Amino acid sequence: MRLVPFDSVKAARDPLVQKELLKMALADGDLVALAHALAVIEKAKITPGV
Repeated sequence: MRLVPFDSVKAARDPLVQKELLKMALADGDLVALAHALAVIEKAKITPGV
């Protein structure tokens, strides 16, 4: 069995994934989690698609 690594930046190119990332981070109430979610989304916006 071959495992495929999950690429959060690639996944965050989808606006629905971005929405869920923010929703989960806000629900968690942790500012570090929110900052991380925003950083992943920002990186997804500036990283060229595959």
